[in-house]
Amino acid sequence: MIISSINRFCAKHGRLTYLFIGGAIIIPFVFLYGDFRPGSSGDARDPVMGSMHGKTFTRAEFFNYLGGVKVKFYLDYQRYMGSNDQIFRNPEILKVVSDQVLNQMRALNEARNLGIDNVTDDEVREKIMNHAAFTTDEKFDKEKFKEFEDTFLRAEGLSKGEFDDIIKENIIVGRIERRVTEGVSVSDSEMRSAHLGYFTKCEAEVSNFYSFKYLSEVEVTDEEIEIYFNQHLEDKYRIGEQVQLQIAEFSNDDYTDKLIVSEKDMQQNYDENRANLYAKEQIKLRHIQISTTATDTDEASKIKREKIDEIKNTLNRDNFAEIAKETSEDKASARKGGDLGFVDLSTIGARYGQEFLTSVKSMKVNEINDVLESTKGFHIVQKLEDRDGIPFSEAKVAIERKLIRELEEEEAREYFNENEEEFAIEEINARHILLKLNPDDTDEIKEEKRQKLEGILAEAKEKDNFPDLAKIHSEDASNANKGGDLGFFGKGKMVKPFEDVAFALGQNEISDIVETNFGFHIIQKLDERNNQSFDTVKSKIIGDLKSKKRDDAKKSAQEQATLFAIELHKALQESPNDKKADAFVQFCSQYSENKNPIVVPVESGFFTEKDNSIPGISGFSKTLATEGSKLSIANPLSEVIESGPAFYVVCWQASRESYLPSFREDASDNEEESELKLSSAAKLAERDLRNDKSIERAREEARISYEAIKQKLDEGVVFSEASGDMAFSPTGEFSLSQGPNNANKETIKTVAQETKAGHLAAPKDVDNGSVLVYISKHTLPSDEDFEEIKSFLLPQYKRQQQQAILNQYYKQLESSSDTMFTDDWQFILDTPEVTESGQKEGS
Repeated sequence: MIISSINRFCAKHGRLTYLFIGGAIIIPFVFLYGDFRPGSSGDARDPVMGSMHGKTFTRAEFFNYLGGVKVKFYLDYQRYMGSNDQIFRNPEILKVVSDQVLNQMRALNEARNLGIDNVTDDEVREKIMNHAAFTTDEKFDKEKFKEFEDTFLRAEGLSKGEFDDIIKENIIVGRIERRVTEGVSVSDSEMRSAHLGYFTKCEAEVSNFYSFKYLSEVEVTDEEIEIYFNQHLEDKYRIGEQVQLQIAEFSNDDYTDKLIVSEKDMQQNYDENRANLYAKEQIKLRHIQISTTATDTDEASKIKREKIDEIKNTLNRDNFAEIAKETSEDKASARKGGDLGFVDLSTIGARYGQEFLTSVKSMKVNEINDVLESTKGFHIVQKLEDRDGIPFSEAKVAIERKLIRELEEEEAREYFNENEEEFAIEEINARHILLKLNPDDTDEIKEEKRQKLEGILAEAKEKDNFPDLAKIHSEDASNANKGGDLGFFGKGKMVKPFEDVAFALGQNEISDIVETNFGFHIIQKLDERNNQSFDTVKSKIIGDLKSKKRDDAKKSAQEQATLFAIELHKALQESPNDKKADAFVQFCSQYSENKNPIVVPVESGFFTEKDNSIPGISGFSKTLATEGSKLSIANPLSEVIESGPAFYVVCWQASRESYLPSFREDASDNEEESELKLSSAAKLAERDLRNDKSIERAREEARISYEAIKQKLDEGVVFSEASGDMAFSPTGEFSLSQGPNNANKETIKTVAQETKAGHLAAPKDVDNGSVLVYISKHTLPSDEDFEEIKSFLLPQYKRQQQQAILNQYYKQLESSSDTMFTDDWQFILDTPEVTESGQKEGS
């Protein structure tokens, strides 16, 4: 039977198979909602978001379409995704969500153009009554639909009529997508090619040549910097139009109801705990480290030892810090001249080993020791100071945090005691064993899984070994290793068929087989409770109270900024535009009488629209820079601007036209002794030139290394010897479709697809240098494997082909739709930049 074939295949090929099948069946997608708006001075009730096909659409219209996409997700997966601000700020998720919404809008427009947008009430009714989300045994289930109304529709604030309209839209989009994908077929050769691509396994050795390793070795002259500066002056270093503002800030923090700890309380806590918490023997050290690894050969260790010995010969007390900055491979301390600060003796022992600790304890203050070897490498250490306790000045911050946490807990307990009914929730603790069902499982496969679970159920009842069976058999990866334990949960947390059975069980009773949209379950109820202890909900209460304080503070700051703006605009109506900045400052002084906190205007430095911060304003203030740069002598006063954790009202003071900066600027206040130094723009050019040169150096080193190793390989030398002391790291086994778990994953995957086993690929350039890849092994899936799994993979691969065609179709619709967003909403169209390491730029 097919399931047996698949099980044998999965056992042979491991987790990769499940990753492929899971990725093909379920496209992970999170539909969230909330206020996208980053801060706007437009119509807050329903601002225009953008335009499509030459027609504008508003925020409300966009969110209506978002509701339709969320409904479709619920109907497809019977899973409701609600608002989650923390996740929703993730730009990758936001991009996925917004793309789905925009595709829905474009597809509906296309359907109208084609005249296939008419949907009858009978079609809507049939769609609802036959949908898997609302049927039981292929019959419409009123209870399921009522549950959907009571949960999803109510949570979304949708009426039955609005839901019907969404179903109509989804039917129309379905028509469009079927027209695009009909006729897609998959040949046997395509399946074989896909099979090889997904299930061929590979192993490789990788050496990264990163530019930062060469940055300290790069030297640039003023002449080179000037040439580079002039070459890129217009495209990289031109200073855009600048403005200067007077700024009134209404920070949320100023309106927050804060828990305050007095200096006296902190001192008292320090005195009470001095003996057991703060009387610790500590040493202040600085060091130079040359790192070693467990894989270093004897020759590599010898070279590193010689390197640190050479450094030691150049050291004295006066130059230790400077040489540490230049040579130490402990980058965190190197930036501080090798300074490790005061460290507990126990920490030193744990970090560097007992021999290292013994040696540094015996050193005298200011002494520089001989080379020490630790678990991290070779070290030269200078002892700077000893002390037998942490002073109050250093312990103060930690004490304050500790005392505030205690106050937060007191506040939370008071809330808990005053609102006990809120926490009187019926909960049970249960565990389960799950055998998953896939959408394409045949009746034969389902019956085979049911029979398997019946055998597991019989053993669980007979031997009372439910946790052991869950660890072996359960396919719920989130809890199988915990014996299937789901912890305590209340009603509404699980799907209804599961919940109904679990809550009806007696203590330690095991259920019969329960079927849900996830698969077949057996459930054992462990415990029940009708309320929650304070410790159980403490963290949530503290979080909720903090959140409420933040919300209240933000509301107060916004209200005060709005009142200020209204009175400001009234008061400055008669003031000439070129005098409004002076009037703004005077108004702040008058307005601040009897106000708390006092509004003190800040004169900013000059900045451009593209700046992420403004001189004079602390922190990230991108929106403020964008909005503030729009002001001018003709339009000097802003409305309320939200930027970061604050609201601002600003007034234009001065402007500067765009200009090309000079290479040098006067660094002296004395005209007779004028001294020229590199301008700020020239310093940027110096940084960029150094980066470019270090990247070139890294790539050149990769090419030299490649030629040396390749020559030895051509002579018949095995790779392990041909690579010599060069640091190659094994990737472990990976599939050609997935690539390895590596910073240069995509590059290595491409090399593996193009290179035979036993060959070293030519160096591949990446953004921050180059990478050398040696393909050590290819393992091809057999023809037998292909025949076993072909019928199972066929629908998955066909769906992938259809999805690829749909993606291409939606790209065409996007291109012809002329979609544009207003400045406040442009970020919805922006794709986040991701580096080779997988990190967003700037993070």
